[in-house]
Amino acid sequence: MQRLLAVLLFSTLGACGSPSPRPSPTPATKTVAAEEGRYVVLSPTGVFRIGPGHPIGMRANLAPKSASAAANMDAEYALFERKGEEDGAVVVETLADAPEGHMCTRPAQGLEPFALRLFVDPRDLAEVTRKRVEVAYADGTSVELAAGVVLHPTTASAKPGETAFRVMVDRLPIVVRLASDAHATSFEMATPFVVPESNDRLNGPLRLADRVFPLDEIQENVGLAGVAGATRKGVTRFAIHTSCAVYHGLATLVERESVGELFGVGGLGLTGSSQTWKVPAGARVLARGGHVLGSTRVAVIFHDRAEDDGTRGCFRHPLGGEPSEQQGSMRNYLEICFDQGAIQ
Repeated sequence: MQRLLAVLLFSTLGACGSPSPRPSPTPATKTVAAEEGRYVVLSPTGVFRIGPGHPIGMRANLAPKSASAAANMDAEYALFERKGEEDGAVVVETLADAPEGHMCTRPAQGLEPFALRLFVDPRDLAEVTRKRVEVAYADGTSVELAAGVVLHPTTASAKPGETAFRVMVDRLPIVVRLASDAHATSFEMATPFVVPESNDRLNGPLRLADRVFPLDEIQENVGLAGVAGATRKGVTRFAIHTSCAVYHGLATLVERESVGELFGVGGLGLTGSSQTWKVPAGARVLARGGHVLGSTRVAVIFHDRAEDDGTRGCFRHPLGGEPSEQQGSMRNYLEICFDQGAIQ
C-alpha cells in the first residue's frame, strides 16, 4: 500500500517535471582545451607503456564483453598523477594511494607498491569533472558532483555549449549536462564532500534528475540513509550524501529511526607459491634493456620469475588477476627487472 501511495503521489508531483521527448542523439565530445590538472584517470580499456612509442601495452587483460561492462564501472578506472606530455603521449606517475578523502577513483590495481613513470595515449583518458559542479533539473531536484568524477558518454541531448554525460560514481545512473569549463581529462584535487550522520531514511521512491528511482534501486546503490529537509504538501526534500556526490531529491515516504550497529567484514588472506623472491623498498625498477622506470615504495614479494635480462633479474607482476601469457599486443602483467644484487 505504501508503494502504491508513493507512485500515485509522484505521478502528481512529476506532471510538470517529466522530461520532454528525446531529440536525435548527440555524441559526447572530448575537451579540446589544454589540460593542466594534476590528476588523470585511465579508462578500463586504456593501456600504459614504458615509453611513448613502446609496442607492448600493459593493462589488465579484458575480454570484449568484460571490457564493455568494466567501462560502466568507475571502480575499474585508474587514477594517476599527470606529469606532462612527451611525443604525443601523456606522462603519468603511479600513486601509492588516492589523495586523502578521494574515493571517486583509485590508483591502478597492482601498481601501488611501485613509484613508476609511464606513458598513456591521451585518447585513453576518461572525461571527468574538473571542479565541483551542481546540476539542477526541471523537477526541482539537483545533483552536486566532486572534482574527478568519471563522466560516461550518453546519447542524451544537450543545449548548445553543453555536453550530456552519464554519471555512475555511486552506481546510480544520472544524466548531467555540463558546460565546457566544467569537464576535462584532468583535474586538480578538491576537498571531497563530508558525509553527515543522519537517522533519516527513505521508505519509498525518490524523485531525482527528472525521473523516479524505485526504493530497491536506491537501496542497492547508494543506500536509504540521508538528510530530510522541508516538507510541503506531503513531499519532503531528501538529500543522499556520498564522498563524491550529493543527490538532492524529493520523497513522499521518509522515516526517522535509531542508528543501528555497524558490523565490519573481514577478508581472507591469500597464500602464494612455495618459491618467492623479495625486493626491498627503494630498489630500482627497470625494463628489459636497463631503462629505469622508477623504484619500489615498499618491499615487494614476487612469485613468478621470468627469464633474466643479462645482469638483471626479471619478474611478472600481475595487474588485476593472475599473470597469463602475452596475447597479441596486450598482456595483463607488468614485466619488470631489478639489479641482481637487490633480489633476495
